[in-house]
Amino acid sequence: MKILVVDDESTARCALAKALRGAEREILEADDGETAISMVIEHSPDLVFLDLNMPKKDGLVVLLELARRQHFVMPEIIVVTANDSIHIAVECIRRGATDFLTKPYDVDHVRSIANRTEKRVRLERQDHVARSGFERDRCHQRRCAISGLLGPAVDGRARPNCRGFRKVINRKRSERRRRQYQRGCETAWRA
Repeated sequence: MKILVVDDESTARCALAKALRGAEREILEADDGETAISMVIEHSPDLVFLDLNMPKKDGLVVLLELARRQHFVMPEIIVVTANDSIHIAVECIRRGATDFLTKPYDVDHVRSIANRTEKRVRLERQDHVARSGFERDRCHQRRCAISGLLGPAVDGRARPNCRGFRKVINRKRSERRRRQYQRGCETAWRA
């Protein structure tokens, strides 16, 4: 799992990165909003801890620019700031943040957020693998069904398998004749 820590204060950034280190976690760091946007696009992290007050682009601008991007999977973004205003928290959530933490934060709470995201990412990946395997099986079944009707390819084109087509056509004819016979018997019996 990739985690991006964005903070202009190097001590706060390093402390948060140290608290988040884990066995299967890759910790990325950025010191301003512009770098954060480029790293999110380039590395596509699963979780982002984003400080609001930064030079160049602050956290609100970063949230707005990431939300505007199309064909982009938005990571889970946790806003971390010393400002505990409800209005700012609501604005961050409106712009796409998942959660809002105030400094000083509880390290155990930060770790629990990372563990929750790690479980979600693992489940999504397992689901993706299961779905891709299911789709692959369905495509294989379709190809087998079609190849039963088509004969060997000659010059890159599949040729109709006459025997396969005859079986389908004869089956339909026999079903139609059986229905006509049943209808005829029913009308004769009614008379």
